[in-house]
Amino acid sequence: MTLVRSCSVSLFALLLLSWGVGCDSGNGDKDGEQDVCANGACATVDVEASVDAPVGADASPDVSQPAEEILLSDTAVADPDVEPVAEITAVEDVPPVSTDIVIPMAVLSTTAKFFTHQWHNVTIKYFGVLDADGGVHMAFDACDVCYGAKKGYSQQGDLMVCNNCGNKFAITGIGTENKGGGCWPGFLEVTLTETDVIIDPAVLEAGSWYFE
Repeated sequence: MTLVRSCSVSLFALLLLSWGVGCDSGNGDKDGEQDVCANGACATVDVEASVDAPVGADASPDVSQPAEEILLSDTAVADPDVEPVAEITAVEDVPPVSTDIVIPMAVLSTTAKFFTHQWHNVTIKYFGVLDADGGVHMAFDACDVCYGAKKGYSQQGDLMVCNNCGNKFAITGIGTENKGGGCWPGFLEVTLTETDVIIDPAVLEAGSWYFE
């Protein structure tokens, strides 16, 4: 209440000063004091205190503080105990690396070539051979019936022979599924291009039971 009253008197005093109204009551002898009269009454007012006095709780901040210091005081400071978040960088899509087994056609001939594929502790065996017309024929090196003997096949001219039971199979017929039952070179699914024979390792591994 005292603060509001002082403020009102100070403002009134300033107004009177701007009109040039004043008097000499003999009381304004101190530096910074002014005698102000209104309606026949005079009062001694501390002009400097009236100008500088803050008004209420909403008084303006001390603008005498340098601007640089005010800016720094309002800037958030990083917590040294908190690790900064890693910057996320966009990564371009990378095509998956093919794991297919690729056998160049040039490797094959009318003489059977035998291959192996290691999967865990199992060695999977298969062979490839061309017929007289250049057709490609691939099969597991195991018989659908005699596979337990683990003897595989050998070649006699244009025939492949089971090393266990002796049955002979024309090369031109190898590479197809066993439709009649009995002995037959294990069917191996492959993909042929103009230059390569492509084999999915999963297909080979699915036939691992022939060699376990």
